[in-house]
Amino acid sequence: MHEKVRRPLSPSAFLFLRGVRANFHSVVWWRYAGPIDKNPLCEGSKMDEIEKLEPDDLASMISYQIRLIQIAAYKSFESKARGFGSAPRYYGLLRIVESNPGLNQSRLAKAVFLDRSSLVPILEALTREGVIERSGSKADKRIRRVFITEKGRALLEELRALVDEHESDLAEPLSEAERGMLSELLQKISDHQRSGDTSSSSLGRVA
Repeated sequence: MHEKVRRPLSPSAFLFLRGVRANFHSVVWWRYAGPIDKNPLCEGSKMDEIEKLEPDDLASMISYQIRLIQIAAYKSFESKARGFGSAPRYYGLLRIVESNPGLNQSRLAKAVFLDRSSLVPILEALTREGVIERSGSKADKRIRRVFITEKGRALLEELRALVDEHESDLAEPLSEAERGMLSELLQKISDHQRSGDTSSSSLGRVA
C-alpha cells in the first residue's frame, strides 16, 4: 500500500512563492495509496500527531517545508477561488504578463523558472480561456509575445481581494516583522537560484 514516488514541481509553485526554485525533485515523498483513515501508520493516533512521523532531518529541509506550504497554500486558495478557470492556478504568471505587456515567452519562462516546453501548454490553456493572447514579433516571427486580455485583466481584478485574504490567512501566525523577514529570506533564495541559472543570467528580476 505504500509507494515511493518522486513528485515533479507543480507549475503553481510560483503562485505565491515568487519563483523560489528549491530542488524539489531531490526530495523523496511518501504517499499512502489508500484512505487516510485506513492508513496503518495512523492507527491509534490522532491526525494532529501525524506531523511527528517526520524525521528531524526531513522537517529541517527548506525544500520540504516550502513544498508542504505550497501544497497547503494552493489547496486553500483553490477552494476560495472556484469558478475562475485556470486563472487562480497561474495568478503569479498572469500578474507578470499584466505588468510586462508583450513579454516574450522565453523571458516569461525564465522569470518563473520553467522551461519553454513546460510553459507552452500553460499558455495554450490560458489562451483558450481568453485570459491571454499571443502574437508573433514583427522583427522575428520565431518570437512569441504574451499579452493579458481585457477578460484576463478583469479576472485578476476580481481575484486580488481573494489573494489578499488568502495571504492574510496564510501568514496569520506571523508578526509584521516576521512576514517581512520571511519575504526577504524567500526572495534571497529566489535570487540565488536565479543567479545560479546561466540560462537566466541575462534576465533581470521581472516579478
